[in-house]
Amino acid sequence: AWREMRGDGIKMNTVAYNAVIDAQARVGAMDAVSKLVETMATDGCTPDSITFSTIVKGYCVKGDLDKAFDVFSNMQTNRMVRDSIAYNTLLDGCLRQGRTELADDLLEDMDKRGVVPSNYTLGILVRMYGRRRQLHKALEVVKELPARHGFQPNSQVRVCLMCTCI
Repeated sequence: AWREMRGDGIKMNTVAYNAVIDAQARVGAMDAVSKLVETMATDGCTPDSITFSTIVKGYCVKGDLDKAFDVFSNMQTNRMVRDSIAYNTLLDGCLRQGRTELADDLLEDMDKRGVVPSNYTLGILVRMYGRRRQLHKALEVVKELPARHGFQPNSQVRVCLMCTCI
């Protein structure tokens, strides 16, 4: 569809490119994502933090955590990581790939850089501790993280915690 739009002379902007990149990343079609990013440059569009976060998600979906971390590291170098969204994507990717040791490092990095976790972060951590059979850590993180960062655990976090307890 995006090729047809370009072929019809319709100018794409970064938002439109990000939508198409997201569609490709969700299915792990990273060759298509690379081509889209190249085409963005040709069209004078600059990839933004959403573009790169989406690329991180695509590599996580594909199971290529090394490339996901490379893109994330580049984002950090260019000061494009402002909130927990890209961290959450990587944390979830680590959990899905069974690389929880990397998730521990990410959590430490988040804390060191002052990135505030969200309920989504908390849910990932509860699931991770559940898979590790570390119920005490799951309970601890549900108590401490919200208290430290001023939010309340939502219903999704509570469901994750209940599943961990079972």
